[in-house]
Amino acid sequence: METNAPSYLLTPIPFVVIFKTEDLSQDMSQNLDLFDTRNFNKEHPLYTTKNHRVLGKFKSATGSLAPREFVGLRAKMYSLGVPVNPKQSKIRVKGIKNAILKGRVGMNNF
Repeated sequence: METNAPSYLLTPIPFVVIFKTEDLSQDMSQNLDLFDTRNFNKEHPLYTTKNHRVLGKFKSATGSLAPREFVGLRAKMYSLGVPVNPKQSKIRVKGIKNAILKGRVGMNNF
């Protein structure tokens, strides 16, 4: 089924799951037992500590904010862009410390 719905990304490391939905919160609420939502804002309706650190649960790498850009070059080398709050954006490169990446590497470098 083709849809113009936005795509969302959840990462149960080392997998990346991309899916399309009209309302991510609604879909997640129907299957909340599959998600670790402890890194969401405490005011968010899906926030719970029930599955915190439970193996095999999906966890959003950007919390309750949906990433809008994803670039994955290889295993453990990716960038997630969150335009609403750039501080929530993630850049990971295996073997390179975050302190070195900060301020030197951005989405445009990927």
